[in-house]
Amino acid sequence: MKWVRYGNFDEIIDVSLEDAIKTVREVAKTDGILIGLSGGAVLHAVKKLAEKGIKGIYVVVIPDHGYKYLNYLNIDNTNNEHVENYR
Repeated sequence: MKWVRYGNFDEIIDVSLEDAIKTVREVAKTDGILIGLSGGAVLHAVKKLAEKGIKGIYVVVIPDHGYKYLNYLNIDNTNNEHVENYR
């Protein structure tokens, strides 16, 4: 993308759709908050940073909710059978 200056980032973390969905499900079950897939991806990336031992204060903004993904997330389902339907 022309408008992104990649030199401004220390690191870019790749997050799979499956990992984003797993994180969305985890947040819904543990915190009772329904977030969107981008929010799940961001939280998963932050977890990866924390696991690497990168210390600091992490500020995460989750501007979306997960209502539009309800058919695909199936919060009570632990497998990813709905992932293929989303793609």
